[in-house]
Amino acid sequence: MGKFVADPPVLIREGIGMNAISQSFYEDIERVYTTLDEMINKDYLSPEAVHIANKIQSQRPTLEEMAKTIGQYGGFSISAGNKVLDNQESIISEIN
Repeated sequence: MGKFVADPPVLIREGIGMNAISQSFYEDIERVYTTLDEMINKDYLSPEAVHIANKIQSQRPTLEEMAKTIGQYGGFSISAGNKVLDNQESIISEIN
């Protein structure tokens, strides 16, 4: 079995990056669905296109859950990095 190596600064940096991606994804979702709602409400779409738009709208909860999961993973990565740092500092302080 290989050994596990955790690089705390990398975990923290990557977690921050994942949180930014999650936020950007939420913003993209909001823009897409705002535009879609405007198109439906202003009668830009034919009845057939409205049917397709409604199917697209039904995917919003799934997309939002994906964005949430990415953010949770980012938070986990940051937390894990900080815990490894704390453990390292604790071990070092007990040695000294």
